[in-house]
Amino acid sequence: MKAMRDELSRSIEKLQLGSQSKPYFISYLVRDTTTTEASATFGSLSSSDKQRTRTLVVMVRVGDYSLDNTNFVSMRFGFGRMGMVRMSAGGVPLPLEDDYKEIRRQIWLATDAAYKNALEDLSGKRAALQVQTRGEDIPDFTREEPATITDEMPPAYLNGAEAEALVRDLSALFKQMPDVFSSSAHLEVINNDIRYVNSEGSSFTRLEPGVMLTAIAKSQAGDGMPLEDFVEAYGRSMQDLPKTALADRIRQIGARLKQLHEAPLVDQYSGPVLVEGQAAAELFSRLLAPRLLAVRRPISDNPQLGMFFSQ
Repeated sequence: MKAMRDELSRSIEKLQLGSQSKPYFISYLVRDTTTTEASATFGSLSSSDKQRTRTLVVMVRVGDYSLDNTNFVSMRFGFGRMGMVRMSAGGVPLPLEDDYKEIRRQIWLATDAAYKNALEDLSGKRAALQVQTRGEDIPDFTREEPATITDEMPPAYLNGAEAEALVRDLSALFKQMPDVFSSSAHLEVINNDIRYVNSEGSSFTRLEPGVMLTAIAKSQAGDGMPLEDFVEAYGRSMQDLPKTALADRIRQIGARLKQLHEAPLVDQYSGPVLVEGQAAAELFSRLLAPRLLAVRRPISDNPQLGMFFSQ
């Protein structure tokens, strides 16, 4: 956190390229993730791994709160950079060791790249606005009062040997299901340690633990139709996923697959369908919720992209 704060202070005060605009807002988010994984099939371990990553996401805003480099889409950049530097799916890699000098150097490099991208995006956005009408007069960003938040839950813990033993035992239950020809049990234990600071004075630290177990079984009906079923269980700690409850849910997979084996073919049907329970929530989430969101249309320097986002 000290390296983040020190580089943030230097960048917001001194970062400037010639006579170009200085950043008016900078934020750093560092995510330190530890993951323990294990998979097994029919009681035999198939994979086991423990990883740790530390990544940085930088946001640099150039211009002012009413008009800045964000919310801009250009053919040069695909779907735009939004002022962020993301050199991988999770951000820019940082050293795992708490080396102040090296961490700060990597933050400086990422900030410099984000600043140059932001200048280019702002120039392109201003040029695009010269030849098109801005349909809504909404500021690109809002100024907020500084806040400091700490939200740290107890970490989820399970060592590699315990994870391996659990997936072995759970996957072995599929041996009792003669119709199942392919199966797996996969356990993942994750702890995300997140730290955030920005130039407005806000910061937060957050520890997000999570555990997930997925069990999948595949079979085949007498007429050759492929059958598949699975269960997923989520929690914040292993106490949320008791072994006996997981075993019961896996046995239910076998019972459901057996019912499918014995079920007659369903005749073709065209008519109303009643959606209940979790299926109703999924339907609402996927089909209706996205259409209720007020998503702001980005500025584009390309008419074809503009037509795409206006649909």
